[in-house]
Amino acid sequence: MPALFFFACTNQPAAPSYLISGTVTGGEVEQVYLQLFNIADKTFYNVDTAAVSQGTFQFSGSLHIPDLYRLILPSGHNIELFLENSTISVHIDMEKRSNSTVTGSASDSVYKVAVMSDNIASAIEKYPTSYALPYCLYRFHTYNKTPEELTALAGLFDPEVVYNSPYMDLLFQLIETYCNVAVGKSSLEIALPDPEGKERRLSECLGNYVLLDFWASWCPPCREENPNMVKLYKMYHSKGFEIYGVSLDRTKEDWVQGIEEDQLPWIHVSDIKFWGCEPAYAYGVRSIPSNFLIDPQGVIVARNILGEALAQKLAEIYGK
Repeated sequence: MPALFFFACTNQPAAPSYLISGTVTGGEVEQVYLQLFNIADKTFYNVDTAAVSQGTFQFSGSLHIPDLYRLILPSGHNIELFLENSTISVHIDMEKRSNSTVTGSASDSVYKVAVMSDNIASAIEKYPTSYALPYCLYRFHTYNKTPEELTALAGLFDPEVVYNSPYMDLLFQLIETYCNVAVGKSSLEIALPDPEGKERRLSECLGNYVLLDFWASWCPPCREENPNMVKLYKMYHSKGFEIYGVSLDRTKEDWVQGIEEDQLPWIHVSDIKFWGCEPAYAYGVRSIPSNFLIDPQGVIVARNILGEALAQKLAEIYGK
């Protein structure tokens, strides 16, 4: 019995793990960093480091579920991969990025196909057990879909994926948020400091139409939209139109400089938390520029109305 017991204990299946065997060509490099993607601020963070010896490196570890990582060199050359517990081969070509490859991860193969496709429903129907697809759905397909459409897509996944994927939790939270700030719903209060440090509330603007605008100085599309907003503000501010701008900047200096450079004369507030901006989270803002047009009673009447569409809407409200 003791011998049989010993045999049984020493032949248990090994815990699930991953092994990344990598090569680097096209330049000299001493280290490679393994980074995990943080969905909260859309940034990669170092979780491991490997030395490069004669152009080769290795990483090993264990994951609860597959997730998005990247391998990055000090030079900035990098390759994304959806990492899973399997034996994976990676090649990083420092001279030609398109020659870099990842093989051995089924999750990564599904991820790469899904990123290139606009038909997320078809991908989920084909791979309902893939942990890469909840990430793709949440990251790339929640910008222009209704809560009903997102709920239907969530229902295509295998129950195990729904239960275990943190991206499914985020998706359901976002669906609830979208419902809370849908057209026809009352706007949520915001109270943040302006550049002088004075607290300004969104509710101060009610009694008139107000455009709640989420933007940042680092956002090129936001800066491109600003001249149109300045023009419309000058046309309709005397009739009661107001803009309440919420910045997702990283620093106060950048925020204030952006206001000054674009000569934005309306109310500005920020908590300087980048994608951690609390009002942006409360309003389900997934990209910027993003806005909400709110009527004098505080009811949301339009969302993400930009350019000519915003001009037409204001012309309907105030007359040309």
